[in-house]
Amino acid sequence: MILDEAALLFKRNGYRKTRLEELAQVLGVTRPAIYYHFKAKQDLLVAMYMTGMDALNGIAAGSEEDEGLPAVEQFWRRIEAHATYIASYPVMAGIFFEEEEELPEDVHAEVRR
Repeated sequence: MILDEAALLFKRNGYRKTRLEELAQVLGVTRPAIYYHFKAKQDLLVAMYMTGMDALNGIAAGSEEDEGLPAVEQFWRRIEAHATYIASYPVMAGIFFEEEEELPEDVHAEVRR
């Protein structure tokens, strides 16, 4: 829930202009309640990226039902699954493409890898 609301705020205001006070207000909690789960605003962004990367890596790995299919069919199934994922999570996808430069250097390198 925290990540979903943070993503909406990041998408609307931009990562840099979003304050944790706004997020706390939207969630109806205090800022320390957010800090209980995330040490800093940047940790929210990193968690969003890692969640997305895990999902996309799972898609790239394919599924057991894809085994035995011709390589081109496996490729197109993965492309379709990737597009479906992006279409299903448009806010998170927007964050993924718009806020990458805000990631810490080590996370940025991992995402690129």
